[in-house]
Amino acid sequence: MAAVLRSSVIARAASTLWVAAIVLWNTIYLERVAQTLREPRKDVNDTLLPHVSPLGW
Repeated sequence: MAAVLRSSVIARAASTLWVAAIVLWNTIYLERVAQTLREPRKDVNDTLLPHVSPLGW
C-alpha cells in the first residue's frame, strides 16, 4: 500500500513539474515574440497580450 501511495505522489510531482516547465517555456517564448514585434515599424496592442498568456488557465 505504501509503495502505491509513493508511486502516486511521484507521478503527481512529475506531472506538476512538466506543467510548470511548459508554462515557463511559453512565457519566455511569448515575451520574445512580443519584443520582436515591438521592433521599429511594428505595432503591438498590449491589451491583447493577456489573452494569449498561458498563465490565464
